[in-house]
Amino acid sequence: MSPNSVQFTPPIDSIPPLSDGVLFVFYAIAIIYLIFTGVLYYHWQQYSTDIKINWITGIAYIATTLPLMLIMSILALTI
Repeated sequence: MSPNSVQFTPPIDSIPPLSDGVLFVFYAIAIIYLIFTGVLYYHWQQYSTDIKINWITGIAYIATTLPLMLIMSILALTI
């Protein structure tokens, strides 16, 4: 390679590893999940009329979302 040549491709060392991208996406999804949960909780407190339905909805939300977040965190932290 001559000293005047231009290198158009980035060196391999400058490309971040896949695990950094996966961790960043996980953190972004976790923040969105927390914001959504806060908004949902606010609406439950303000607009719910039936306590029984409120409990069923809360339990269903926790039972479906917490395992998914747990699986995502395990995958993101082990890659």
